[in-house]
Amino acid sequence: MLQPTVLVFAYILGILRGTEHRSRRRVLGVVTCVAAAISAVISGEHIDDAHPVDWSVLLGGLLILLQCILTSSIIVLQRGLRHLSPPYLTGCSYLIGSITTLLLLLSWRGTCVALELDCGVLTFALGYSGSSSTEGLVLLLYAVLLATCFVYCAMNWCNRQTSPSVVASFMTLQPVTTAIVQYWLLQETPAVMQVLFFPFIVAGVTLVSATANRIQERPPEDVVDKAREMQQLEDVETGRPATGKKQQHLTSGLEEPSQLSQTMAWLRVLQERCSISPVALAYILLFANLVIGSGWEVGTKLALSKLDINLLTLAFYRQFLGCIVLLVVDRSFKLPKKEDVMPLAVLGVCTSLAILCFFKGVQLTTPLICALLHPTLLVFCYALGIIQGCETYSRRRVLGVVLSVGAAMASSLLGEEFRDGTRSVNWSILLGSLIILAGVFFAAAAVVYQRESIHLPFIYVEGYAYVFASLTTLTFIIISRLGCIFSPDTCSDMTLDLGLIGDDGALHFEGWLLLLYGVLLISCFLYCSINWANRQTSPSVVASFATLQPVGTGTFQYLVTGKQVVSLPQVGMYLFVVVGVVLVSVGHPRE
Repeated sequence: MLQPTVLVFAYILGILRGTEHRSRRRVLGVVTCVAAAISAVISGEHIDDAHPVDWSVLLGGLLILLQCILTSSIIVLQRGLRHLSPPYLTGCSYLIGSITTLLLLLSWRGTCVALELDCGVLTFALGYSGSSSTEGLVLLLYAVLLATCFVYCAMNWCNRQTSPSVVASFMTLQPVTTAIVQYWLLQETPAVMQVLFFPFIVAGVTLVSATANRIQERPPEDVVDKAREMQQLEDVETGRPATGKKQQHLTSGLEEPSQLSQTMAWLRVLQERCSISPVALAYILLFANLVIGSGWEVGTKLALSKLDINLLTLAFYRQFLGCIVLLVVDRSFKLPKKEDVMPLAVLGVCTSLAILCFFKGVQLTTPLICALLHPTLLVFCYALGIIQGCETYSRRRVLGVVLSVGAAMASSLLGEEFRDGTRSVNWSILLGSLIILAGVFFAAAAVVYQRESIHLPFIYVEGYAYVFASLTTLTFIIISRLGCIFSPDTCSDMTLDLGLIGDDGALHFEGWLLLLYGVLLISCFLYCSINWANRQTSPSVVASFATLQPVGTGTFQYLVTGKQVVSLPQVGMYLFVVVGVVLVSVGHPRE
């Protein structure tokens, strides 16, 4: 239910980057969406003087909010890399992210050795424990195939077709699907007050998305010059006269370089047969991402609660496998040009940090809190978008951003998860919320920065983004491992064992499924669709859909667990999140 805040951060970053246009209705939609989402979280039952705040749950909610900020950053940064294909961009970002995660792992281990702390054993194994082998396999497969490859590529593509705020606005529906999955798997039902806030989130998404009619504006001069240079080189090699087709690719929704035409031909066929516009197709993909994201949040929580998994190792393998799948799908094994390396590297680092924050935040908190923090993605996307020049300022959109983020935070704080058994503050939940909020920021930065590679096919962009993300995660692991050199007795040998096979030879099915889901759906599909939607609209529009994430997550969690996880005050606050999303999205011109 915290995911609607992704809309706020994405909208603010989009305005700062120049990918979003300011309007009072969109600002009102963002503010309403985020405020309702936050209110849905903090409006849990049994929150009074006799039941003090659970600080561990509060900390986890703050970590999830941080992850929402990172997510909004990813959405906004993707707009700058629209010239790269979503699989290529996602693959590069995950490669860098995996290296970053590896560096963090090694740094953490070195700190534990230096301070003589008991931090456990550092290996490349996921370290599953228990007799069940199904959850581990399912989690691993789900993470690699769905959560990583499919979701991120689809999100990248939708980001090109619409805008970051539109992509983020669909994330506000996450609590619904998450609540359904959570009830189904965890038998946990949302509170009545939390459900009442959902209409406000829907209203906010409507205000943000209804105005996302993309305008055909002149592409940036650097993008045009780069495309013209590429076309001239091809003309010289083939002996053809200059045609300037590259520039035409920049101003069309689905028409991109030949590399993209080969790998994403199904999008063009779907558009022609169904007679739908690229923006409408982007909205459809964003709604599909909501369902996939809800399943990813609930499934990750289930797997992490049942299995002893090394989070850094899981993140590394998800990013590494995701980049391989995306680059193979893109059918392009050319290295990026020198001028494209830095944008792809930045996108990969943001992707790596966002994934790491999500894993740790959802481990400390609940899937619903993670979803409620996603509306902050709009804030970061909008702010970064204004800085980048892909967003424009308007009082209505600013109001929507503030309303969405405020309501999302209030909804998260009202959740009963922030109270422990003694009814005191649950600091682990609070820490998890902060980590998730950081992850949302990096995600927003990645969305905004995608626009730097708009001249590249989006599959190509996402693929190499995961390449750099995996390299980043691997670097974190190596740095953390260096500390073991001074104390070799406390460290075991690093292996490439995923830890998905038990001592008895049985497969940990849950871990494999989670990895497959994350690679195919989340990394490949979701991020590529966001990249494409970001090119069609703006970062704030893409991020505005994130404010709908609490709806899907809460619904999915309710269906899986059968337990009510949303309170009536949270539902009431979530309604303001919807209003905020509507203010951000409605009336947004297409860029």
